[in-house]
Amino acid sequence: MPNGMITSLSLIIALSAGLCAPAVAQEIGDIAAGRRLAENWCSSCHVVDASSRQGVSNGVPTFPAIARMKSTTPMALRAFLQTPHSRMPDLHMSREEIDNITAYILLPRDANNLLAMLWTWQHGDISANPIYGGNFEKALAAITGKAIVMPGKTGLYFPPEDNEYEVSHMPNAECRAIPSIWGHIAGGPGLNPDDVKFIDSALKKLLQT
Repeated sequence: MPNGMITSLSLIIALSAGLCAPAVAQEIGDIAAGRRLAENWCSSCHVVDASSRQGVSNGVPTFPAIARMKSTTPMALRAFLQTPHSRMPDLHMSREEIDNITAYILLPRDANNLLAMLWTWQHGDISANPIYGGNFEKALAAITGKAIVMPGKTGLYFPPEDNEYEVSHMPNAECRAIPSIWGHIAGGPGLNPDDVKFIDSALKKLLQT
């Protein structure tokens, strides 16, 4: 696909997902109902006010901070809210309640953040410099540190086949795909205990070498 077309599609996606954030959030769920649920159920641990950027002393992220995370998507939030966690009580929320809280959390998202992320995806070429002159494989070969590259096995944004190719040119790296059903958000903090265990095991191995 030509770069111009990719840029145009990226802009359309960003405008749809970000500049019209209230409308998009409203399509996910009832924002007002989500705010009431957040104030009643979540405010004892989280700062839930969408206009606040101040955290609390317990280390739990604020709702605005969650909204700003690159990994935060409607699917990721739904998965997180449906999965029991040691630091969060099991509230037994219905699908509608989960959708409403998700809509409220996503309300303050800024389209400029998405545009910046898309730009980095399009321009993140480690060989685009005078040292490697566009030779991607040569740039990869210069990465000599020990590494375990861990894509999600079912990820579609960045399929594991891309990482397998990259690792084949890195002298001290291996590709170990996370065997998760969660696609792009595989390995997200707190989403799936099996993913976390798999990643921790790889990290321990890497640190022991």
